[in-house]
Amino acid sequence: MANAAFEYHASDSLKFSLGDFEGPIALLYTLIVEEGKYQIDNFPISEITGQYMEYMKQLDTVDMDVAADFMAMAATLLEIKSRSVLPPEVEDDAYMDDGDEWIEDPRERLEFQLKLYEIFKRQSEKLRGLETTNRFMRDPQFTEEDAKVVIKSFNLEKLIDAYGKILFNFSDDDRRTTTKKIARDTYTVAEKIVYITTVLSEKKSVEFSQLFTSVYNKSEVIATFSALLELMKKQVAKAEQKELFGEIYITLDENFDISKADMRELVKIDEEEGNN
Repeated sequence: MANAAFEYHASDSLKFSLGDFEGPIALLYTLIVEEGKYQIDNFPISEITGQYMEYMKQLDTVDMDVAADFMAMAATLLEIKSRSVLPPEVEDDAYMDDGDEWIEDPRERLEFQLKLYEIFKRQSEKLRGLETTNRFMRDPQFTEEDAKVVIKSFNLEKLIDAYGKILFNFSDDDRRTTTKKIARDTYTVAEKIVYITTVLSEKKSVEFSQLFTSVYNKSEVIATFSALLELMKKQVAKAEQKELFGEIYITLDENFDISKADMRELVKIDEEEGNN
């Protein structure tokens, strides 16, 4: 998470600093949902863009590596705002390229990212609550530092964005037909926990995107990502990024040995939570 000393005051009731946010999606979520009390799929783009741009005026005091994502989001908001004032027929044409191919609606994409952020924000809050009960603590031979929930040490927005890009490419009825395999309608998280654990035990580290190269539909994408989160919570796997804007790698924890692991115990929390 970025750290900065300045604060922004949009109103008497709104006060925050850059250090409060992992990135622009976190800031937008606060402006739209927590402060504005709007629905993600029905917020006033002009008002939110104005608040965001006021906040952006402070970014000249921040490291440019930190500011880059915020600046890119500002450009997206301005594009959405400019399109919102177009007549409907002109707006429709704006999403067609010269070859009459449909171009992704930036507002639709933004709403998708915000909804994903909301899901993982709630999940991370739940994890923090569970952490106080030592539910994810390791045996005493490990240090307190080892026992931290791994997902908290990695920028959540980066993981959400990478997942969102993969999920966005799948429609509800998407099926790949390049092989003879018949895609099922549903996949369990427990199955994917076993799959990811096996892959990581063999390769130790894989690109995040490689975990999804053989998926056949959206339900399998969701199950795979949910399984990854479970493994990160249990400190079997961790997410790493070796360079800014580089590929995210999923790495097997050096203390995990699959030959000594009880796979029934490994999927136990998933089964318990799945029944709640």
